[in-house]
Amino acid sequence: DLEEPMECRNGALMAESSVPGAYQQMCMNLPKRMIQLKSTGDSIVISQGTSSSSTKEASSVAGRTGVAIWNSSLLLTRLIDNLYMETSGTIFRDQTVLELGCGTGLASIACSKLGSPHVYATDGNSEVIALASSNIQQNTKTDEVGGTKMIITPVEFQWGLLNAIDYADTADIIIGSDLTYNSGSWRVL
Repeated sequence: DLEEPMECRNGALMAESSVPGAYQQMCMNLPKRMIQLKSTGDSIVISQGTSSSSTKEASSVAGRTGVAIWNSSLLLTRLIDNLYMETSGTIFRDQTVLELGCGTGLASIACSKLGSPHVYATDGNSEVIALASSNIQQNTKTDEVGGTKMIITPVEFQWGLLNAIDYADTADIIIGSDLTYNSGSWRVL
């Protein structure tokens, strides 16, 4: 059973305070969070901190991006869920999704659960990809939509170190949240 404080339940948005290099809020310190998709009722359980953390407390996430659920990821997941409902469940059907800066993998997992047959969950940090991979495995063990197995591929993806033309036909839909908080990444993005 997941024990979340009332303030953090079902992906509640919390006030964030600035810390060196990022933001922090109380729900980021939980080892796990559960978010329920309104459209399908599916629950997504996300581990936070490092994938190697064996303590009940999540490892320190202050000032570290990608290892906890930020409000922007919750808002993106809500948008994805709402778009699914507004399109009567067709928006992701037969569409490959590429998520830039996937962090914990929440939005990528939501796209898969809502019918995308293939999602690329990308991030530039190998520790973050390991955490996202673990979350993907925990949340997609039995995912099938209409008899089709849903696939999420975690990929370490460094912006600016690839030829964009090589990826031109990879995705039908590209998503991302909070990608421009650091002005140093704007050019390569």
